Amino acid sequence: MVFLSRQVYGRLHRLRKMHEGITHPDRTNKKNFIFRMTWHFYGRRRNCYTIAIRAAQKMLQRASKNRHQKKINMKALWVQRITAALQEHQFEYTPFMSVLSEADVQLNRKVLHDICIYEPRTFQSLVEFAKQRYNEMGLYDAVAPVPPGIMTRSMFEKGEKIKAKREIKRQKLGQKILK
Repeated sequence: MVFLSRQVYGRLHRLRKMHEGITHPDRTNKKNFIFRMTWHFYGRRRNCYTIAIRAAQKMLQRASKNRHQKKINMKALWVQRITAALQEHQFEYTPFMSVLSEADVQLNRKVLHDICIYEPRTFQSLVEFAKQRYNEMGLYDAVAPVPPGIMTRSMFEKGEKIKAKREIKRQKLGQKILK
């Protein structure tokens, strides 16, 4: 058997002892695991094992925190871009989202962001739909038809449960507006 380095020989020697009943942890693998995580660091944080351990732990802590922060940043970016697209159509973000949620249009911020960038005509029809619904708030007796090309969730559902909930909600809102 040919050994290419002393380290390989030492590792195999330790493994043989483990099979004989003498248990030793494989320190080389443990150290290599840490050094593989810290290979891109500068100075002793890369070369010294005890310092590399602390640097690797801190790196993993920051990675966990930044995964959460990335989600927050993306949400803020989507809201900002949707708001900018709505300003082109003279409409605001908060009433737009509330009208869409009330009308059972199941589009989240990410999908709306993609629509406003890549499909401006579709987004324009959504804004027109939201404007129309927003203007008829409080006038639930005269419900205008949905503009052509817009599909809501209630168009696909056969059950009357959602329609009944929506009617109760409209009646409550109508009573609040009259008071």
